[in-house]
Amino acid sequence: MVAASSQGIGKAIAFALAKEGADVMLSGRHEQKLKETVNELSPLVRTADLSSM
Repeated sequence: MVAASSQGIGKAIAFALAKEGADVMLSGRHEQKLKETVNELSPLVRTADLSSM
């Protein structure tokens, strides 16, 4: 799980882990920014939305 993964260092870490083949879980305070990050990461990872659980 990468905290604050919608921008800055957290986002960079999420991308680096995904490129290495890791399963990445994103978290952050800004839903729209997280959705944008998910769209950018989608070619590298599988997607599962747990936001309503």
